[in-house]
Amino acid sequence: MGFELEHFVQRDGAYDFDPLLLKLGGILGINEIPKDRPIFNDADTIAELTRKIKLGGVVTPQSVAEEYSYPLLYVNQVLWNKIERANFEKS
Repeated sequence: MGFELEHFVQRDGAYDFDPLLLKLGGILGINEIPKDRPIFNDADTIAELTRKIKLGGVVTPQSVAEEYSYPLLYVNQVLWNKIERANFEKS
């Protein structure tokens, strides 16, 4: 059809259960149609965090879990090692 009727699950875990009404409201000018962005995958997260680190940003497992909607346990046990490897190899 050329467009998505289903909305993505948002980064905060919310999901709009009536996307057709939201889309119709946007067309009629009743409400603004939000720009959906799918939840980050690991590669996108690591790439964005690497850019942030190069610009002098401070990144912690807690901040990654909160900003990118990852479980903190996953960040600590899996993703943090990938982030460190990516930044160590590029240094």
